[in-house]
Amino acid sequence: MRKYKIKYIYALTDNGLIFYIGQTVDVNKRLKAHIANSFNLSDKKDRLIQDILFRQRKLEVVILKECKERNALEVEKETIKEYLSKGCN
Repeated sequence: MRKYKIKYIYALTDNGLIFYIGQTVDVNKRLKAHIANSFNLSDKKDRLIQDILFRQRKLEVVILKECKERNALEVEKETIKEYLSKGCN
């Protein structure tokens, strides 16, 4: 039987409010990469991360789902749709 890597579908939150959903194998490493990359201020997510850090609010990563690596893109898209329908942006 072939073993598949597990991927996590995660959310970045600002004081509990979801503002980004993504996928990764290593959640802690990905959070650190988001923070490091946010200094570029290249998109809305980066600017929001910098604002959260500047204002000393609570930036957290929350695992929403686990899936096999081969299904991650599909599960990520479904999860984004699910949370958009709940009013998350």
